[in-house]
Amino acid sequence: MFKLAYKNFSLATHIKSISLKKIIFAQFDLTYKCDYSCNYCYTICFNKEKYLKKELDTNKIKAILDKLYNEGILWLTFSGGDPLTRSDFLEIYKYSKEKGFLISILTNGYRIDLKLIDFFKKYRPFLIEITLNSINPKTFKKIIQKNLNSEKVLSVIKKLKKEGLPLKIKTQVIKNNLDEIPKIKKFLQKLNLKFYPSSIIYPRLNKNKFPCSLRIDKEKFFKKNLGCNQNFKKHFKFFPCTVLNTEGIQIDPYGNVFLCELIRKPKVNILRCDLKTLYNKLIDFLKDLENRYKDKCLCARCRYIYSCMWCPGKAYLETNSFIKPIDYYCLQKEILNYGKSI
Repeated sequence: MFKLAYKNFSLATHIKSISLKKIIFAQFDLTYKCDYSCNYCYTICFNKEKYLKKELDTNKIKAILDKLYNEGILWLTFSGGDPLTRSDFLEIYKYSKEKGFLISILTNGYRIDLKLIDFFKKYRPFLIEITLNSINPKTFKKIIQKNLNSEKVLSVIKKLKKEGLPLKIKTQVIKNNLDEIPKIKKFLQKLNLKFYPSSIIYPRLNKNKFPCSLRIDKEKFFKKNLGCNQNFKKHFKFFPCTVLNTEGIQIDPYGNVFLCELIRKPKVNILRCDLKTLYNKLIDFLKDLENRYKDKCLCARCRYIYSCMWCPGKAYLETNSFIKPIDYYCLQKEILNYGKSI
């Protein structure tokens, strides 16, 4: 009954927010600090002291939360980095909980202990989302590039599941763990947890392309993500994620707001501007991008545009252009060859 009631409530809220052009979701990266240094991570470039010391203090974060509350935002996600690395996380979380946000927490799980589990039982989150990329100690350490114990995270997942807390496990599929994916899936199935893998990897936010070298073989990616689906759409949209019709925003640890996690300009700070004005500035910027580049985009003329993973955000981060194709995601040849083989 509860699941059905929430589903109906969520659907009605989203439909209404779109019609009213109202923001109802915010992802707040509280910090870029993390106990891990994952080799594929796109924010790791900011997990350095010179950047961490510029991050917002508790009072400024609360001021932002007040703005989100006054705007009527309902769903709030705390991310990073790892938000649990903040010494004031429990204070921030409790402050948000008391305002009535539906709170999701994106974490690697390493800092979750029995005390924190008891806290979450008392102040229940909407969702705890943990990234699990390996159950093998050697592979685990290779990916996170730290000498930490994988068994600790596996134990945390088991405890959270046992306590009935809302839990989702993600897995980033890269060259390092590709052979281990069936084992991760089996581990989760034993706990009656769904498996959420992703093979999509971005360059780092400073445009360092090293993470791209960890992508799995292109042919494997194509078959894994697309199969022989050839239901191609005819109409090109410059922002296939419908970011221009978004009902959500993303906030970085300095208070800057973005509509696209990959297009982080212009920088508009939520502490210096009311949310509606800020939102309209970002919408105008993205509409201007669309008007300037849509007709110049080579991908617009490709019949496979809705079957590849291209978007202007990915293109900008990897090619420094909003309109260039990305070699790894360009699937014209792969689709044609795959179609002949089936």
